[in-house]
Amino acid sequence: MHPVSAMHPVSAASTRPAGSIRRPLCAGLLALTCLLIAGPAAVAQSTAQTGPAPVSPAPVSPERAALEARLSALTTALKGDVCATPDAARALLAAGTPDVAAPAAKSQADKAAGPSQTEIKTNSTPGKPLEKAALVSLLKQAVVLIVAGENSGSGFIVDSNHIVTNNHVIAEADGKPVIVAGVGIGSPREAKIIAHVAEEGPAGRDFAVLQVSGPPLTTKLALTPTVADLQPIVAAGFPGLLITNDVQFHRLMQGDLSATPEIILSQGAVMAIQNRSAGMPTIAHNAPISGGNSGGPLVDACGRVVGINTYIRVASDQGTNAGYALGTEGLLKFLNKVGVSPAVQGGPCE
Repeated sequence: MHPVSAMHPVSAASTRPAGSIRRPLCAGLLALTCLLIAGPAAVAQSTAQTGPAPVSPAPVSPERAALEARLSALTTALKGDVCATPDAARALLAAGTPDVAAPAAKSQADKAAGPSQTEIKTNSTPGKPLEKAALVSLLKQAVVLIVAGENSGSGFIVDSNHIVTNNHVIAEADGKPVIVAGVGIGSPREAKIIAHVAEEGPAGRDFAVLQVSGPPLTTKLALTPTVADLQPIVAAGFPGLLITNDVQFHRLMQGDLSATPEIILSQGAVMAIQNRSAGMPTIAHNAPISGGNSGGPLVDACGRVVGINTYIRVASDQGTNAGYALGTEGLLKFLNKVGVSPAVQGGPCE
């Protein structure tokens, strides 16, 4: 008898030694928050590396004054080693960004109750496998890096302003800014958590939906509940084990909004589809994934999401592990309840 394998969420903070990525994430989140609060002028300064913008002599509104005070506090913190005193960094981030005439958002309780429930329509037309270059291009545009507090993970775009990820990727945000970055996003943006759910067990739901403002997102991934044993799949995301070797990631964490780390892609096949009877199909697969892949898509050859990578099981005594993705069938039920309507294709990929 072999001991039961350990279950590990595939979030960046869960499977790497403390400090190996949390320190750059901590400092990087503060730097990115500074730039996002300061607005377009600061973004231009960061990209062009110009001097500070002149202070306008015109009177400022109370809302703008609050933003400037928040920016000043963050800038002062960044002059020292903010992550050497993590409690102070957490407190500073927990203050959030002052609201500026923002429309009232529905509470999580309202979203979960179902008033926004919408019917997601499924297109049963069979999909067509993409050429390798086209599949890579699609995933580079539609998959994003998510930084939430001292944690990081992956996510994917499902419509013009919504991104799907795992709840455990953003669970440590706790009022701190959630930053999303990627080729399809343009400059990094702050995202709002509009719905999330967390349940225990291998068939438990672990989903979150983020909303971003700004220009509409043009490249998105379609979802499909159609998946089969031995089907070829691709896992896409930003595992910390690999992106920490990317100079673009370090530039981004230093506040360079023009820098985007390369997406990490791995290939494999579906080994089993478990827990169908529990209403949450769980896809066991052998595409290599690790900490940071959480929330990223598992796609078929047509570029359609068949599942969301969520955890791995590791048998340390055997030197082996397996990746698990929560199937799209369960994700679609969640999205239907919170009023998000992604494109859905029900036909096979052939």
